[in-house]
Amino acid sequence: MKNVIVILIVIMGLLIWVASGKIGRELAHSSVDLAKSKISERKEVKDITYGLINAAKELNKDTPKMLSDQLRLDRVYADTTQASITYSHTFVNISSKATDFDFLNNNLPKTIKFLCNDDDMNWLMLKGGLYKYIFKDKDGIEVGEFSISYSDCLEHKGV
Repeated sequence: MKNVIVILIVIMGLLIWVASGKIGRELAHSSVDLAKSKISERKEVKDITYGLINAAKELNKDTPKMLSDQLRLDRVYADTTQASITYSHTFVNISSKATDFDFLNNNLPKTIKFLCNDDDMNWLMLKGGLYKYIFKDKDGIEVGEFSISYSDCLEHKGV
């Protein structure tokens, strides 16, 4: 009887030892997976930051740039804290005192459609970022602004 108890204790000890080894391996694998995930997240943030800064830098090489006889792109700003890129425009011949700028809102669906359907542009929104547009009149007074994110693409799918 004493031998049976000793054998049972040894078997239980072996089972606990095997189980603890498996638990240890599972914990190790979980830790490795978590570390890989964190590294991947940091790499993605770094890639977004790099993309934003480079996009702004490249676009600003040509600014200020007339986009039409009325509209000038003044500057492009990268905001890495919000994962956004901002386009600052000026209506060069239009004063806010003389014009209603509701047409900016009327053109919003076209801008959303363009950004959502253009693979070179929508990468930022797919990563959680957004595009911002600021418009000023000829006197430098802000007359409108809007932001576009991936949720706008989903809302305007039929655009």
